[in-house]
Amino acid sequence: MNSFNTIANFTTNAGKSIAKRTPLEEWPEYLKDYRIRYHCLANFWILPMDIGRTSRKLNKYDSMCLFVKDVNSYYEYKGRSSENIKEAVTCINNDSEYFKRIESMKHFCDIHFISDVGIIEKAAIEQKQYEERCSEILVSSALEMIERRATEISNSKYSYELREYFHKMNLL
Repeated sequence: MNSFNTIANFTTNAGKSIAKRTPLEEWPEYLKDYRIRYHCLANFWILPMDIGRTSRKLNKYDSMCLFVKDVNSYYEYKGRSSENIKEAVTCINNDSEYFKRIESMKHFCDIHFISDVGIIEKAAIEQKQYEERCSEILVSSALEMIERRATEISNSKYSYELREYFHKMNLL
């Protein structure tokens, strides 16, 4: 949901790309911490490949807030002409079977354990932070969203099943 490399690529002392990454000791502490914490259950979607990993990135899909903003735009424009949807939403295929099965933005948020409270408003601010390459703020924001989603998953009706599965697989 929230990427590491996009943020690391414009973080001072971290290198401009995966191939040119500097030694870990040179990174700022907040980036070292993020590298350890971002790879977790609460930072993963379950999405079809054409929407998730193989979709056109444009960096904004490396952010939960910005992706959710586009999903919200899709539902706001749903039912209008496909040209309007394409103008408003760059990440969502209007013909996607996945989105046809999800009737509303609330439903999308519910099945993905996302509290949509303030997330759309936060996206405009976050877009500017990406443009200005504010890596420390983006890390803080990503960790906040991950923690919020982890709480929602752990408070869900699936938490017991998930805990049992993790226990069975020796993941706890």
